[in-house]
Amino acid sequence: MKIKNLLSSRLVLLVLAGLLGACTTTPAKVDHRFSFDFNPRIEVLDYQYGSHGDHAESWELATGHISQGTGINGRIFVPEYLYVKWKVLPNGPVHEDRVDLKSRLPADITNQHVYFFIEGAQLNVYLISPESANPPFHATSEEIRSWLTSGHADDYVHGKYGNKKITKIYPIN
Repeated sequence: MKIKNLLSSRLVLLVLAGLLGACTTTPAKVDHRFSFDFNPRIEVLDYQYGSHGDHAESWELATGHISQGTGINGRIFVPEYLYVKWKVLPNGPVHEDRVDLKSRLPADITNQHVYFFIEGAQLNVYLISPESANPPFHATSEEIRSWLTSGHADDYVHGKYGNKKITKIYPIN
């Protein structure tokens, strides 16, 4: 009888430990991409792509030399948020923003691309699909060049990724 009670007690503890562990699981990993590019009007001071994703390294923060562009892709954690701190150049104010991505990203971001571009005091976040744009994208090289150099977030993103389906997920006007 003691052995039976001991086994059932251990089984209950094992089940409870499993349930507790399920409450503290890390986000799922899926194949997708995250990136941002150098912007001559902005200096990125810090960034973090979710609690388990890409971020400025501690030595970068300590030296003040943060990468001004990055790109990661592959099987990476689905982010809960995007945090970015930046300064408007040449000597403008410092801004920071934290965007809740859980409520803005679709349930499945497999093969999607999360991209941000900063325009002055505004962080802009986009979801770029591998699907082709509809209607098809047609622009001259001069139009694309003007979009890429305009400094406007939507212009830049459409100039760079205009052949893909682009959804602006933050801010939503």
